[in-house]
Amino acid sequence: MSNTKVPPEALIRLNPSLDIRALKKSFAQDRRLHIPRILTEYAAERLVRCLTQDVDWHLVFNEGKKTHTLYPDQIKAMTDEQNKKLRQKVLGQAQKGFQFIYNDYNIYDYYLNGKNMDHFLHRFHEFLNSSPFLDFIHEITGIEGITFVDSQATAYGPGHFLTRHHDEVAGKNRKLAYVFNFTRTWKMDWGGILQFLGKDGNINGGFVPAFNVLNVFEVPQTHAISYVAPFCPAIRYSITGWLRESDDSEFLKKSVD
Repeated sequence: MSNTKVPPEALIRLNPSLDIRALKKSFAQDRRLHIPRILTEYAAERLVRCLTQDVDWHLVFNEGKKTHTLYPDQIKAMTDEQNKKLRQKVLGQAQKGFQFIYNDYNIYDYYLNGKNMDHFLHRFHEFLNSSPFLDFIHEITGIEGITFVDSQATAYGPGHFLTRHHDEVAGKNRKLAYVFNFTRTWKMDWGGILQFLGKDGNINGGFVPAFNVLNVFEVPQTHAISYVAPFCPAIRYSITGWLRESDDSEFLKKSVD
């Protein structure tokens, strides 16, 4: 058996029929894009199988600027009363300021620390940092200077949300934000919508969760993920993060390029 490493672009590829000219025109107008059928069918099916079957999800939520993580064994050990108190606390904090709660698997952190390296999500992380994807992003957006992409997998279920924010953080060098959607069936009434918010306080655009779709937008833009309704019967799966300008040497040591 060969020990030759299979490059991520051999496993995960962009759909070759994407209309680059139309995408460039649309991004230039709105500074954001919704791209259906972004990956080949094989890649999309393999990723959704991974997200639905092979991820040990963590629950993440914030308390002010501090992020808390509950791991699977901790979540399993929680009583109904503890769960109730946690939800009440999170909802109370959301009334006052920035708040989030959802299931997470931080691909980028695991990758940098050399953990779970055989996980298929790490092949996707390598794809995001490969020339084919970075060149594609540069071509459709015209934004230069992007050198690497971070990544996390998320799973939003009933009661999960992410309140309004703009993604601009000093020192992070975020040029673009992205969301790869891998949700087969979703209704707008269920929430979980990527909403873009105008200066007048109104919603001036939004994307409903879908399957094999990439949403990408320039930073900063004020946006939110709307509250997932208690009656929602599905999970909103995605891989998300930022395309950044950096000389992050620790990442570059692991890069496939």
